[in-house]
Amino acid sequence: MTTSPNQSRVGRWWRGLSLTWRIEITIATAGVIVAIVFGIIAVNADSDSTTTGNSNKIDFEIDEFNGEMPRCFTITGAAPYETGKELWLAHRTENNLYYYVQLSPKKSGRWTVTRTVGSGKGDVDFYFYLLQLDAKMSSFLRGIKAEADDGGDGFYRTNMLPPGAEVKAESTATSAADLTPCPES
Repeated sequence: MTTSPNQSRVGRWWRGLSLTWRIEITIATAGVIVAIVFGIIAVNADSDSTTTGNSNKIDFEIDEFNGEMPRCFTITGAAPYETGKELWLAHRTENNLYYYVQLSPKKSGRWTVTRTVGSGKGDVDFYFYLLQLDAKMSSFLRGIKAEADDGGDGFYRTNMLPPGAEVKAESTATSAADLTPCPES
């Protein structure tokens, strides 16, 4: 077997080191390899945070609703976690106002919210939007809610979606004639 000049130089250098230095270099090299492996595992684990137990990627979605929507309406869906973003559900009413609720998805990515929607008139279409907002816009919506709670009616609404809102999913439901709001919690 022939060796290149570089290989023989490295071999002579390695053999010329004391046993203590060889051990320290070997340990340091092993540490670098372990750090790289753990780094790869951590990156993969972080990207898997948006998957379900069966390793299917979670998409942004609002589950379809069959039938007429009662006034006290439960809506469900899914969304992956994204650092620095907050998840909101907006619904647009027949008077073109947008009402909001902040969502808190479970680790599985699933979310559920029950809200009083509309005035109770039947045969009215409501449009639902799953939004992803940055911290600044989320703070803005929470500020509107604080104002509504302080002497207002407790609802926070706007006449348009927030600037920069990323609409991740949409759905439509038609209301039933139902005057019963959700119970106060």
